[in-house]
Amino acid sequence: MKKFLIMLMVTASIFLFSYTLRPGDEVSIYVFGQPELSLQVVVSVDGTISYPFAGEIYVKGKTTKELEEIIREYVKKVIKDPIVTVYISKYAPMYVYIQGAINTSFDISVDNNMTLSKLVSFLNLSTKTTFDFSNIKLKRNNKVFYVNLEDYYNGKFDEDVVLEEGDIIYIPIQKDKVAYITGPVKNPGEFSFSEAENITLSLLLAKAGGILDEKRRYIKEVEIVEDNVSKVYSSDILEKDIQLKRGAIVNIKTHSEFYVYSNGMKIEFYPDEPKTLGMLVAKVLVDVDKQEILNDGFAIINGNKKIPIKGNENLKLDSGDVVDIIYAPFTVNVVGYKGGVVNLTSKEPRTLSYLIKKLGVDDIESMLDVYVSGKSYKIEDLVFGRTDRELEKGETVVIRYLGENVVYIVGDFSSYVKFPFNEKITLYKVLSRARISDLKRIERVEVNGKKLDVTKDTDIDSGTILRITLKKPIHVTVMGYVKKEGTFAFNYTEKSDLITLFGKSGGFYLGPKLYFISDFVYVIRNNKVISKINVEDILEGKKNMELKDGDFVYVTSREVGHVYVFGYDGEERKYSLIKFTRGETFDLKTLIAKLGGIKKGISKKITILTKDGKKTVDWNENVALENGATVLFERDRKNYVYVVDKDGKANTFYLDEPISLFELITNFDVNKNYKKLEVLSDGTKISIDVSDVEKTLGYIIKPGDVVKILDVPQNVAYVLGEVNKPGIISLNKGTTVLEAVIQAGYINQNASLSSVYLYKGGLNGKAIKINLNDVIKNKTKDLVVEPGDIVYVPSDPFKSALDWIPVINNILSLYNNISTAVK
Repeated sequence: MKKFLIMLMVTASIFLFSYTLRPGDEVSIYVFGQPELSLQVVVSVDGTISYPFAGEIYVKGKTTKELEEIIREYVKKVIKDPIVTVYISKYAPMYVYIQGAINTSFDISVDNNMTLSKLVSFLNLSTKTTFDFSNIKLKRNNKVFYVNLEDYYNGKFDEDVVLEEGDIIYIPIQKDKVAYITGPVKNPGEFSFSEAENITLSLLLAKAGGILDEKRRYIKEVEIVEDNVSKVYSSDILEKDIQLKRGAIVNIKTHSEFYVYSNGMKIEFYPDEPKTLGMLVAKVLVDVDKQEILNDGFAIINGNKKIPIKGNENLKLDSGDVVDIIYAPFTVNVVGYKGGVVNLTSKEPRTLSYLIKKLGVDDIESMLDVYVSGKSYKIEDLVFGRTDRELEKGETVVIRYLGENVVYIVGDFSSYVKFPFNEKITLYKVLSRARISDLKRIERVEVNGKKLDVTKDTDIDSGTILRITLKKPIHVTVMGYVKKEGTFAFNYTEKSDLITLFGKSGGFYLGPKLYFISDFVYVIRNNKVISKINVEDILEGKKNMELKDGDFVYVTSREVGHVYVFGYDGEERKYSLIKFTRGETFDLKTLIAKLGGIKKGISKKITILTKDGKKTVDWNENVALENGATVLFERDRKNYVYVVDKDGKANTFYLDEPISLFELITNFDVNKNYKKLEVLSDGTKISIDVSDVEKTLGYIIKPGDVVKILDVPQNVAYVLGEVNKPGIISLNKGTTVLEAVIQAGYINQNASLSSVYLYKGGLNGKAIKINLNDVIKNKTKDLVVEPGDIVYVPSDPFKSALDWIPVINNILSLYNNISTAVK
């Protein structure tokens, strides 16, 4: 920057010594001893001067030395060896233009060496006022340079600049002596500094109450924005006392907070900690040895994913996950000798021989064998290590005695049933002593893989191992238009079908006074719809269906019916929405009854408008109605036209003579932003694009015609340029330029609010320049944006509306290409 300024001053100095004449300059020509040839002339607008013996001389762009030689050649014709002197007695005005905090122009010809600092003095601008001399912009020959004149006033004289004619100087308004801070500080916000205080980072932090201790380790980086330029620093910058500019914004950024909900607690992870299942186990507070959890625990993630912790310690978690840590100790069920549940820790061998030793078998001779999963082992082989096997979690181990009259039960529950020595053992006796009194509860009974008939009291040998499987409850979820949603269980005594399910859920909504009723039942199994049944068929017992565990049942609803009614009370433009309940017949006769009959003076001819067209019926004809239809009771139908909006609602307009479609949409306040209309006239349909003015002017609407709105409003405009969300916005009535910019996400850091352009009707329309800074300060009135307008927020305040048209054209072409690709 300094090199540029030095070069600028050198160039300006050379310029001063090689000044060329311009229109308006007053030139003094002096010929020694010849007063009649000495005169003062002004360079005319065409760059010429008049001189005796020479006539018109073109002098624009010539130096005074060059003009001296030209004059001397002419004078030599009448005087020998003339002495000629030419100098500028008065310079033509040389204007520079000042914008920003002040708006004016200044003639720098008053000083042959006018610099920026001298200009400030000439304009009587004080450094103690609201002018920001540290960020001056100088535009020269389509190039913009920045000058910090505040450094000049602080003794750095190399910052001054020699001005040239046509320079544009932008002096911004001095910002308040404030700075902003956001992020994990006690009191984020804006802070003022006195004239005696330097704006430093450490003082700003102190004013904000300092960094929150609990958030200090989460700090990621620090962003400092000064003069719309952002720089990012490491967190170490917070320990340094750096100087900030007025209006600086300090944004302390943190790592995203990472937490997991586990066992009813919120568990936070620090930025340097791995976000894994293993780390969660380490952080969770439990009474069980963590190593046992790692080996025998499992996790349920977000309620639907159950995985063992062992082997998944490095599974990555997402912030906000709900992870329940469940400790499932390794247990086996022992039936017979020292029967019960035995827990084997991860530090113990999980083998059958170790289990026998842990039980402390001290009378090997009295043992028959050990039975596990259909295989028998000799007790002495296990004790002396001649055989062994790995145990599985939850496995049942039966240790059978010699000489005892017993039966061992495994399966859904474990039991050891002992009988007197000489008593005969039967199936029913075993079930009774095992406290299974209801045979319907039993799904299956097996001996050595063979199924027994539970309807017969079969003899059972002593020492037999019975595997009993019990019936499990069925769970079905029902949602939708039922009185009680939820998951319902069917036990073994209940029928698991639709009729029973809706009995549990309170039934359907089918009351005679309801406007909406239950409609269809969908049964979904394994993510597929396997059945669709009408609710009425289930109620009447015509259809039913057996359900299975995990089925999902959804009940839809439907509206009984509604119509829009016009004119039944004689007011053609007033309508009523009439709804029907389930207890009412959805027909014209019921409608007339609900309206209290047809009033005197109303035509007996009734018009019904539906999506397929219209039909006229006599009032005493009873016809079924269509949901959403419009029913017209008329006094004088032949003098009305009907406009049906996009929702099917009709509006009537009185016509005493045919008019054009353009007059209809203009005079009767039809929204012109609807692009397409359909006209139904004498049974003929025609579609019209209302953007084609010639067609709308040429198409005649007659009384009795029906006009339907087919399209949605095209009520949009473009907001482009330096906004956060450039593109298309929707307009409301009266939307202003500032409101449109806010809809587009407001301005970014490059925006120039003083030079916003509104192109009315598009780029080919009139361009209006708006100073939104003045609008925000209520110094000027905002403008209304209309459909098809373009609002452009530029980055350069010096470019004209014409300069931006190629840029906007390129942006619009990009949007059109994207729209075409999407379509």
